[in-house]
Amino acid sequence: MEIQLTKRQYLGEGYFHQFKNNLNGNIVYEECTRDDYLSLGVKDGWKNNPTRSGLTWLGSVGGTVKVNTKSTFLGLNEYTELPNYTAVNRGK
Repeated sequence: MEIQLTKRQYLGEGYFHQFKNNLNGNIVYEECTRDDYLSLGVKDGWKNNPTRSGLTWLGSVGGTVKVNTKSTFLGLNEYTELPNYTAVNRGK
């Protein structure tokens, strides 16, 4: 069976904080800067842990593939062409 893939435009590296909504349990992603992300890994970096009213911080991720979608994440059956790679593919 052939899977139809959708091409997305590569926008660069992404950096995100991940939160859980305390009322409904939904996961919320908030884009952050590279400096914000790297500040978490320095001595006493826990002091830089992000806080938002009504949300619990779960963690942060950096160096993700950022594409031209609403979430900026590469979705199922989507791909993009990177500068040094032929493609990234999350199809089944």
